[in-house]
Amino acid sequence: MGTKERRERERRRRADRILAVTRRLFIMHGLKEVTMDQIAEACELAKGTLYLYFSNKSELFAELVIRFHAGLFARFDEVAGQKVQGLEKLRLFGMAWRDYYAEQEGFLPLLQAASSREFLADLGEDRSARIREIERNAFIRLSAAIEDCVAGGSLKPEVNPFELALILAGSSTGILQLIGCMVEAPPGVNPDLLLHRTWELLLDSLATGPLPEPPDGHWVDKHV
Repeated sequence: MGTKERRERERRRRADRILAVTRRLFIMHGLKEVTMDQIAEACELAKGTLYLYFSNKSELFAELVIRFHAGLFARFDEVAGQKVQGLEKLRLFGMAWRDYYAEQEGFLPLLQAASSREFLADLGEDRSARIREIERNAFIRLSAAIEDCVAGGSLKPEVNPFELALILAGSSTGILQLIGCMVEAPPGVNPDLLLHRTWELLLDSLATGPLPEPPDGHWVDKHV
């Protein structure tokens, strides 16, 4: 490996460490409260060195959001490559969503800020385009599975695949963020079942027949 490659590898390694430390600080103290000075100190870097990698807090948060979406898309890509078909595959998308969000616990409340006008305005065209591309690819994977269900006759022919993908995405994100904010569940409500019930209700209303049993056991075995 040449000098240029070693320097590039070291730069990537340091950028990854900065992002990991920043993510922890954002989760512990909140997005607005953390300063670049605190990030530099926590990373044991001079402030000038930190600015060589990220110009401001918005850039750091944007990169974390991009990596979050990229991680979810990677899970969707894995599901899309499985040989399971029809409604069983759609359930696998739901399970992948739930498991990934469970792993990202703590970061989810911060995602609400990612939809604010201030955040979007500070993103810059390059990062905005990257987020749009990742989200579009994720929806393409999910909508393709829905389209297969329509073509195979397990979902009603009037179902719009991309529309249903958006509905499932919005419902899943909202339910998982709601669960994350719950101090105590209302009587008779099991938070671990909410996402499962959301998908089942939506799919049952659009299916042409009874829903099949979930593959490989119920997806409520794991806790959100």
